[in-house]
Amino acid sequence: MVKASDPEFALFLKALWETGARPGEIRIVAAEDVLLEQGVWLLRQHKTVEKTEKPRIIYLTEAMVKPTQSLVKQHPTGPLFRNSQGEPWTTNAIRCRMRRLREKLALPAGTVAYAYRHTYATNGLTGGASIAEMAELLGHSDTKMLSEHYGHLSQKTKHMREVAKKVQSGSD
Repeated sequence: MVKASDPEFALFLKALWETGARPGEIRIVAAEDVLLEQGVWLLRQHKTVEKTEKPRIIYLTEAMVKPTQSLVKQHPTGPLFRNSQGEPWTTNAIRCRMRRLREKLALPAGTVAYAYRHTYATNGLTGGASIAEMAELLGHSDTKMLSEHYGHLSQKTKHMREVAKKVQSGSD
């Protein structure tokens, strides 16, 4: 999808992929939310602020540090991520862009911006991160939602790694 996108939307998709953030969080992150020394975006206003009463911390991978630095220079005020006209992304613009990409690339209907977040969670859990670690990365106040929706992945991965060890130990 990234290769089929214009540079501005490709960067938006990269941010989704690298951070696991909600599309709405990527839309609103601004220069004043960026703490590059700590490698985070610190959102004071976000989807769950009323429930958590805490800022949302989005941890940056190395792949997102330089783009963030560049965006802060380009847009010292207002949202960092903008379309080719320099306007902040709207929810509808993201939805329309994803629909056009789905059609262009013949992707399934479930290919939406939020799917990047699900993929991030799945990759983290199958890659060995604990449910508690993934809950923290995804900005959840507890592990309940991840346990309900992704718990089977964590358990399956642990079990299958043990099976793999047994297979290898029997081949000496």
